[in-house]
Amino acid sequence: MAPTSVHFAGDDPFADTKVGHDLTRALVDAIPDPFLVLNQDLRVIVASRSFYEAFHLKKEDVQGRLLRDIGNGEYDIPALQYFLARITSEHSLMKEFKIVHDFLTIGHRVLLLSAREVVYENSGRKHVLLSIGDITGQERLEEEKEKLSQEKDLLIKEMRHRMANSL
Repeated sequence: MAPTSVHFAGDDPFADTKVGHDLTRALVDAIPDPFLVLNQDLRVIVASRSFYEAFHLKKEDVQGRLLRDIGNGEYDIPALQYFLARITSEHSLMKEFKIVHDFLTIGHRVLLLSAREVVYENSGRKHVLLSIGDITGQERLEEEKEKLSQEKDLLIKEMRHRMANSL
């Protein structure tokens, strides 16, 4: 899909509803990290292009659906549902919440989630912005690093033991 170009005249591109919508869509599609905008019922209002790509989903299978119903219920993660519900009811913030989950389409993933309430000044409407970082590769590297460190420590211990025996 080709990048979207938006042209506007004047200082406020959002003053014109059509231009503002086009600019918003272009920004949503340009952000590299996957994210969702959810309503108070945790229904998907909009998803970024990077979300669809990262999770191998199609717009028609996500847009307008409850988060827990996406992917035949594989996004119905109790801890995630609990924290997201608290954001709108308590006006709280979820920052770097780690979830380990097995997805049917993309397999085992370690996700770092952040979410916050977004309130529209003029209408009082509230939505939740949920950003999703996939740290599966970083977690694997950390595990491998820890394993190598333990092996190194064992080898050093063994070497010291043999040197002491030789002396």
